[in-house]
Amino acid sequence: DASVNMNGTVTVTADSAITANGGTNCVLNLVGQVVRVAGNISLGATSRVVAFRNPASPFDGNITVNSGTLRFSPTGSPAQSGPPATVIYNGGTLQFLSDVSTTFTTKLAPVSSVTVNVDRQGGSNMGNTITLGGLTLNNQRITANGGNGYNLAFTGTTTLTGPGQAQFQPNTAQIFLNGVVTGPGGFEKFGAATMTIGGSQSNNFTGGVLVNSLLLLNKTVGATEIS
Repeated sequence: DASVNMNGTVTVTADSAITANGGTNCVLNLVGQVVRVAGNISLGATSRVVAFRNPASPFDGNITVNSGTLRFSPTGSPAQSGPPATVIYNGGTLQFLSDVSTTFTTKLAPVSSVTVNVDRQGGSNMGNTITLGGLTLNNQRITANGGNGYNLAFTGTTTLTGPGQAQFQPNTAQIFLNGVVTGPGGFEKFGAATMTIGGSQSNNFTGGVLVNSLLLLNKTVGATEIS
């Protein structure tokens, strides 16, 4: 088992697979910037952990995860971090780690139900919030697990594409939707932790809302029904 650091710039010029092969604890750290000329990235089928470490990475394509672990753990624990990519999740593990509250420009568009794990990288900080960009859901379930009191937020637009009900399950991390919630779909809320719909703009999603546990509404909700 080993951690390998790639310190130089990674330039993506066509659709490419990145694979970290090795034992259970094998980690490929992309310390340098990841730059996109053309194409998208996917994790190789046998990959272990691929970690994006450079907070200034400008990669703005898709990152597809079918297996393995995709980790975002910026060096220096910045308040803001890239890459401004869209994660297409279809399996594996997804982690966002930082020792301070960090806003990532990364967006999430799962094609299957996804668990987002948020936590610190090290040290002793507790109770911080990991914030991502936009979120797109059809009928997938997003589960939020947080270590050391960490929570998960989305600051961009949350799009509920329908026709199914999206499912939110904050387990050990609260979920905050701080951008506009839009689309023809609705959602169902599960989980022991709180989910909060906040932000400063009115929502305009038109599907129904089914609440099985604590949901806080801090702004106008455009749902056709709340039950």
